[in-house]
Amino acid sequence: MAGRPVWLASMSLRNKKGIVATGKWSRHRIKEGEALLRSLLRDVGDSARMRLFRMNVTLCLHKALSDEDIATLPADFIAAKPIDLAGGPIEILWETMKGSESTRPCHAPKHGIFDRRREDLWIPLPCGSCPPCQARAAI
Repeated sequence: MAGRPVWLASMSLRNKKGIVATGKWSRHRIKEGEALLRSLLRDVGDSARMRLFRMNVTLCLHKALSDEDIATLPADFIAAKPIDLAGGPIEILWETMKGSESTRPCHAPKHGIFDRRREDLWIPLPCGSCPPCQARAAI
């Protein structure tokens, strides 16, 4: 989003066994999720700058703040230095404009433990050596 703050809407699914990993969602379920996330952010942000991606547990929509949104932010928000950067996605499903290298998925993520009983649920840990990981580390 070219360094612009983003709105984030995310969702997960559960069934009788618990959380459903996004890699097991059907195309239909992803489309339904996308529609819900779009509806949540419909009245805010810049529709020309959006990205739908999945983490292992959540489907996420980033929508860059509009100029109007940014105008409502306090000066200390704009002046503040970033504290930390979220990890990268597992898969980018679509984007209206290509994000920087730091927004790309790790090429070989390690699998952090999310639930010891569920190998399909994991948190992506950076490999540290691929271009997206190096770009995130530089920020």
